[in-house]
Amino acid sequence: MSFRHLLCLNDFFGEELESFLIDVAQFEAERSSTFNGVVAMFFPSTGVHNRQLFEQAALKLGLQPKMLPVEALEKGEYLKEVARSLTEWADVVVVEHPDSNIAYGLAENDAIPVINAMSDDGYPPEVLSVLNSLSETQGWHWPRYLFVAPVGNLAVEWFCASESIGFKFTQSCPDDLRVAGAYWETEIGDAIKRADVVIVGPHGEHAKRLTDYQITARLLDMAPEDVQLIVCPGVVPGQELSDAALAHPSFVGHDF
Repeated sequence: MSFRHLLCLNDFFGEELESFLIDVAQFEAERSSTFNGVVAMFFPSTGVHNRQLFEQAALKLGLQPKMLPVEALEKGEYLKEVARSLTEWADVVVVEHPDSNIAYGLAENDAIPVINAMSDDGYPPEVLSVLNSLSETQGWHWPRYLFVAPVGNLAVEWFCASESIGFKFTQSCPDDLRVAGAYWETEIGDAIKRADVVIVGPHGEHAKRLTDYQITARLLDMAPEDVQLIVCPGVVPGQELSDAALAHPSFVGHDF
């Protein structure tokens, strides 16, 4: 097998993840041609954000995106056989489905590269995208990351990335909503004073319990001078962070 799947950042061991990011940066810097091929993209009809990002990325690389309903993977067929049939016309498979077993099932026999665009317990492309963008501005120096959100796919992926690369990861939330094994602080006012990058994730069903964890301009003023504020998909202005926080100089922008 001359490729690897992208299913979860926990699949990277030791220095593999940092090496992968370096390879991506070199590819972007040296790329002078595009590819020929087809990407089979299985997305729900409501997955507008991810679907558009992957479609644009495929077109930028010269690949043809073929959009398919993710429900087609829920018919009870052996997914490894579905993957084998996809090789007749596709070169890569991208799937967004709440159940990560769908992506893992397609990848089981290594017939075709599979990317888990997002699932309930995995969101590797989002974290890799942010890390890649940060490397462009900071080089390969990994700062202190503060993640403000409850346990979920983003929290787990950020923790896995920190374990692989070795950067400082702190989660700020109530004790029972933290990622198992992660370092966390309940007091957001203390945690933000030691953060170089503040990542705000969606609070979802725990929004009412996390009102004290809303990121405000006042909190950002307490952080180190060059702090960067990154807002993840799904965050609702006025809930996870204030309008003033979005206007703060630390906010890197929505296209980061």
